[in-house]
Amino acid sequence: MIKHYLLTTLRILVRHRLYSILNIVGLATGLAACLLILQYVRFERSYEEMHQNADRIARITLDYYDGETMTDQDAETYRPLGPAIVNEIPEAVDFCRLHHFDVREFTYGDKIYQEERVYMGTASTLNMFSYRFLEGDPQSVLQNPFELLVTQSMAQKYFGAEDPMGKVLTMYYGDEKVELNIVGILADLPKNTHLKFDCLISYKTGFAIEDWEEETWNSNNDYTYVLLRSKDDHASFSEKLYAFNQRLHKKEIMEDEFAIAQPLKDLHLYSHKPFEPEVNGDSQSVTFLQIIAFFILFMAVVNYINLATARALDRAKEVGIRKTIGSQRSQLIKQFLFETALIHVFAGGFCLSIIQLSQPAFESLTGIPSTGLFITTPQFWMLFLGLIGLSTLLAGLYPAWVLSGYKPIFMLKGNFLHSNQGKMIRQGLVVAQFSLSLLLITGALVVRSQFIFIKNKSLGTNIEQTLVLRAPGQDSARNQYNAFKNTLLQSPLVQSASLSTIVPGNAVHDMSTTTGINLHGADQRINIAFNLFWIDEYFLPQMEIPLLAGENFSPNSQGEKVIVNEKSLTFWNLDSPEEAVGKKIDYWGRSWTIIGVVKNYHHRSAKEPFIPMIMMYTNGFWGFASVKSATPDTRAFVQAVQKSWKTYFASSSLSFYFLDENYQKQYNNDTRFLRVFSLLTGLAILIAALGLIGLASYMALKRTKEIGIRKVLGATVQNILLLLSKDFFQLLLVAGILTLPIAYLGVSYWLNRFPFRTELSGNMFLIPILILLMVAGLAIAYQILRAAKVNPIESLKYE
Repeated sequence: MIKHYLLTTLRILVRHRLYSILNIVGLATGLAACLLILQYVRFERSYEEMHQNADRIARITLDYYDGETMTDQDAETYRPLGPAIVNEIPEAVDFCRLHHFDVREFTYGDKIYQEERVYMGTASTLNMFSYRFLEGDPQSVLQNPFELLVTQSMAQKYFGAEDPMGKVLTMYYGDEKVELNIVGILADLPKNTHLKFDCLISYKTGFAIEDWEEETWNSNNDYTYVLLRSKDDHASFSEKLYAFNQRLHKKEIMEDEFAIAQPLKDLHLYSHKPFEPEVNGDSQSVTFLQIIAFFILFMAVVNYINLATARALDRAKEVGIRKTIGSQRSQLIKQFLFETALIHVFAGGFCLSIIQLSQPAFESLTGIPSTGLFITTPQFWMLFLGLIGLSTLLAGLYPAWVLSGYKPIFMLKGNFLHSNQGKMIRQGLVVAQFSLSLLLITGALVVRSQFIFIKNKSLGTNIEQTLVLRAPGQDSARNQYNAFKNTLLQSPLVQSASLSTIVPGNAVHDMSTTTGINLHGADQRINIAFNLFWIDEYFLPQMEIPLLAGENFSPNSQGEKVIVNEKSLTFWNLDSPEEAVGKKIDYWGRSWTIIGVVKNYHHRSAKEPFIPMIMMYTNGFWGFASVKSATPDTRAFVQAVQKSWKTYFASSSLSFYFLDENYQKQYNNDTRFLRVFSLLTGLAILIAALGLIGLASYMALKRTKEIGIRKVLGATVQNILLLLSKDFFQLLLVAGILTLPIAYLGVSYWLNRFPFRTELSGNMFLIPILILLMVAGLAIAYQILRAAKVNPIESLKYE
């Protein structure tokens, strides 16, 4: 019986080659797109799976309140919080702390590098997290001060082929040389973990070099993680953590703050708090792409159903004869499902070829490393076979059920040709395809428009042609800044230079934050987190940040003076910048005078709201120097800066970047999302076009005699083209009426996520219809024109 099914199916596939090719290509494209996107989704949801205790770990963060209103959040917490939680909440059995160091300069011999991903961690970090050791004992390291773990890549950078174990790396801390003993080598951390480091220093080193206090509640600069007894304890732990907060409030330790627990595996997609170790992913975008992946597979299945039910007219008499000579309905269903399954086998093979060929481009597009590819796992093959099976059932069951259910006499008389059932189903499915395509095209246009709007929005500052230099690691070297700057300014290639502890585009955690900054003598106190940083007198003019009122810092500015931005005024209920100038604010036990107010500018991208910022004065080179170019010759400009650097900072490595290029890195995830979304939209249109080609071809074939008669009666090719294509355009109109209101609500909801957003216009909803109109017209015009140009004599002979 299987052999009979196979021969029959192969004969049918060869006889109807066009439909076979369209079905196989459409199904393969849909399957490949679905599997590739699910691979991306799987990677985004795989964060922290490297850790055996991932289900039992929670990160503790802080929520700030002003009364009953949450005003801010912080991913970092106080040093005593971890041990206090373990002591008081039985669900917590262990804790660890990690402290992110600022950029540090490391040396070994004549090699000097500035390292950004430097953390200090308690020894318990290695018990809670599953870092893979290449050398060293995880049970004994990080117990003492001045111990260092390095990753394999960092070890190779400093030591090459030498064995790093037992070697000493020197870290500059101010002018102090801190010698760190390498006690272990870790495998490079995978991309799918939220906290990435190149080296891990023992936490006790901080007490040795900074005189840290173990019990201080004045500094919240640590990432705190707790290990729960069981993965089922998260809910009860959070409940007891609330009571724990109440006890701290009564002791007046954290009066306006709440410690909050976040499951470790939720951090990447669901946590977007200030001071995150890195920019996290977006759960909504991942879910959205996952839905689109299944939409595309559904469209491919719809194509198959449409073509199968259309061709059912050809096979009606075949089915009638089979049933007349004794075939059972179950046998006919098996035959049609076998045909569908065989087509899916061919499509599956083609799908795997597409995935294999597109893998490098897919890696580049999504940023997934080769080691994270889903295709190499058993789960991929289970999903692949599952989708093949599901698609086979969805695509084959309906045509098989319909065809096998008609009475033989009904089919042999040809009455099936006049049935509206198959036609209505096909039209409904075509409308569904058009609707999904309209949704995707509209979404892609709005996403692109919002992306362009954000990238082109005025930042409120000028970051062009600006080279940012990191300060050298040694305090004594930093004292050479003035001589370095004077030499730079003598060059016609350099326009200006300024100092600051942060520059636009830096992460928020590069700034200091302080809560409870209030107007001096104010009756009503607020508990808002303000962001503080230091600048010199040249920073605002160079960055072209306009002063709305007051004045800039003067050279070697003395006294407690600050410049604030507009956003800060809203929290102090000051109505105008002019009103703010001269007012005093209290923090750090001192009163500071507001001497100027600057216009809000986007320190981070326009995806984020303005933040309250307070600027203080410095003339010390302990953050960044920004050097603006006076020439379009970038190479000559950089060489001039490098030459001056070597003259004054010969013992320090030069770390630099162009400000605008670094700022644009904030949009990398958005660029990837837009590219992936646009690609999926293009594939959806392609699949829809393949189905339309097949349906148009079949329609033209079935109406060959009608076309001949109409030509004899004087119809032109244009008349016939309009007549036969209007059905498709009517379906497109129906799809537009049904879909565009849904599309409007959907994109409006998505845009509401952004504090600054593009305006929706009618073109965003009209263009998708025009695109589909053009695609549909091109897809069906060729088939109809070919039929319309046939000699009427040949057409009238057609049976």
